[in-house]
Amino acid sequence: MIVRSMSPKEVADDARKDLSALVNKLKPIGKRMERELRVSPKGIDRLEQAIKWRSPRGNEWILVLIRTKRSTDMAGLVRYHGRDARLRAVRVDLLGNGTDIYLSAHFFERYFQRFNMDIDPIQRLFDFFSVNHTPTMQGVKELADGTTKIFGSMFHGNATGIWDPAKRLTSFTTFLDQGLLGAEQQALDEALSMKRYFEHFSAGQRQRMLLDAEAELQRQGEQRPEMDQKNQQVLELLRQWTGLSPGR
Repeated sequence: MIVRSMSPKEVADDARKDLSALVNKLKPIGKRMERELRVSPKGIDRLEQAIKWRSPRGNEWILVLIRTKRSTDMAGLVRYHGRDARLRAVRVDLLGNGTDIYLSAHFFERYFQRFNMDIDPIQRLFDFFSVNHTPTMQGVKELADGTTKIFGSMFHGNATGIWDPAKRLTSFTTFLDQGLLGAEQQALDEALSMKRYFEHFSAGQRQRMLLDAEAELQRQGEQRPEMDQKNQQVLELLRQWTGLSPGR
């Protein structure tokens, strides 16, 4: 069970012990969502549901189940209070082979100043994670101690923080409203938003979208050779956003 004295990484490691019970909790929800997708109107190929859950070990979770016609994914946030009694949370990499994301008390205090100020903090946290469960991020500066400053993008705004590869931990230390971004940060936010958009599609879908775009830009280039340089820049951006290489 998580206790106030734990570090963010210790919190994540403890939370992963709930994985078996967590999967059992989500199985019936996933089956129901699968049935709903089978009879959903044309064009609806993705469903999400968020729930609050207290694990048998006493940890407080917010779980989001994402169901498409081809796959099921889940995201989990475990909340707790530190020694100072302030609310914080960790988005847990459930399988332990990626990165955990720590959301600091200061991050939430900044976020809560801008959203849903009239409801209680736990409900605000639930509303936050229901929408912002899949942030995208990029390193912006390597530091002397081996960590990297990062910039993160989510639906409700942005975050800055630190990526620690030794701990496989990203710490979001502050929340930024999009109206506070400089020109470079706005451009980075747009790129990360597009990357997050393409992550909603399967690898096969992204590949088809990229191949279609390559074919269309090639056709345009044959008709208007003066556009070739600009078209290549567009293709490079699409490859970054889709996470695919040329011809894949």
